[in-house]
Amino acid sequence: MADLLLLGSTSEKPFALSLLHAFLLCLVIAGPAILVNAALPSSPLGNASGYVLVFFAAVGLVAVRRAFRWRRQPGPVRRLVPRVLGVGLGYLLAAGGLSALATIYGLMAW
Repeated sequence: MADLLLLGSTSEKPFALSLLHAFLLCLVIAGPAILVNAALPSSPLGNASGYVLVFFAAVGLVAVRRAFRWRRQPGPVRRLVPRVLGVGLGYLLAAGGLSALATIYGLMAW
C-alpha cells in the first residue's frame, strides 16, 4: 500500500528512523539544487532550489497534519503516527535548515 503524500509505503517505523530518512532524502535532493544555484546563478534553473525547499516544506506540513489527524482515530492507523510524524518533521527540519544556511551564506536569495 502506498501513500502518495508521504512519498513512500505506509509501514510501521520508529519516529527517529523515519525522521532520519526524510532528513537525508531532503538533503540529497535539495543540497545539489542549492549548490548548482550558487555555482551558476544565471543558469536556466533560476531559483529552482527555492521551489524544491518549498515543496519539501509543504509535504512536511501535510504529513504532520495527517499525523495529528490519525492520532485521534481509533484502530490500526494509530500505529503509523510515529512514522508519519517523523517524515513530516524531517522534511520541515531539513527544508528550514537548508533555507536558513543558504540565506546566511548567500547561496540563495529569497
